[in-house]
Amino acid sequence: MDCDQVQSELLAADDIDAPDGVFARFEQQVAGCVPCSQLVRKLRRLNATVRSLPEPINTRAAQLRFQHNFADKLKLTAKPMRMRRMVLMPSRLVALAAMILLSLGIGAWAYVDHENRVAVSALAIQKAVDWNLNLSQSDSNNERQVLYAKGAEDLQQASVSAEDRPIADHLLQGGKFLADNHDPVAQADHFTQVAGLLVSRMDRAAHKNPKALQPLGESYLDVMDRGIHRNLDIAAVSASPETLRRIERIIQRNLQLQVQLQAMLRDRPDAAGVRQKLENVERRLHKLQQQAKAATQPGAATSSPLDSHQIH
Repeated sequence: MDCDQVQSELLAADDIDAPDGVFARFEQQVAGCVPCSQLVRKLRRLNATVRSLPEPINTRAAQLRFQHNFADKLKLTAKPMRMRRMVLMPSRLVALAAMILLSLGIGAWAYVDHENRVAVSALAIQKAVDWNLNLSQSDSNNERQVLYAKGAEDLQQASVSAEDRPIADHLLQGGKFLADNHDPVAQADHFTQVAGLLVSRMDRAAHKNPKALQPLGESYLDVMDRGIHRNLDIAAVSASPETLRRIERIIQRNLQLQVQLQAMLRDRPDAAGVRQKLENVERRLHKLQQQAKAATQPGAATSSPLDSHQIH
């Protein structure tokens, strides 16, 4: 069974980790396939997110209000005489109680459904970012065309929320651009725009959809490492003064995004690890900025690439 079939089975499963589930059947293939193992990891993260969703707010308050408002009527069961009155209680009271319970159920379902759709959409964006990054790292024109065709179809069919749609559209257009363009500076510029969209989406998610922050943050770090730093390191080799000036502009824009992210995460005690990674990203940007500036000075030697290292 090929990877597409295995991944389809994984996506269709209710619980991939059930004792007789799909993961048990394909464990060996998943272990030897990077895309399949990445999908398993993301599905497990999505399942954990859904299970951790809190009870809808105001549920307990609504129950207490109901008990308070109808306390006298609920106590009618204490005496036989009043029991008869309870049986004859107007139907509108029963209907009201049913309506309250139904509203609570609908509210809980709507809340969970919305959070599920947010998590699924963030996962789709993460997959689309991976697709763009894989395109940019392929040296073969034929391979890029194949990757583009498959990824474009997947993204067009993905469940993406209205808030994530601008990122998805940009990644779709970027996929076409990357399929035909090997210029590392142009690619770094494209991924800088992607990084900007991700930072804006993370800013909104911090207030409205905190469950989406983790996959969005992971996508941002991937973009910085594989999309921006990698391409700028390549472009810095034997770069002309004009190319170095373009590199400086790209670096400056990314440093501005770093300031936004640091401010956004400053009051989040759960983001200490992310802040550390952002500091590493910022140090790499400053180092490359200094290198590019030095290379543009009169009589300076051509810039050499930075040492590559992972930020995850």
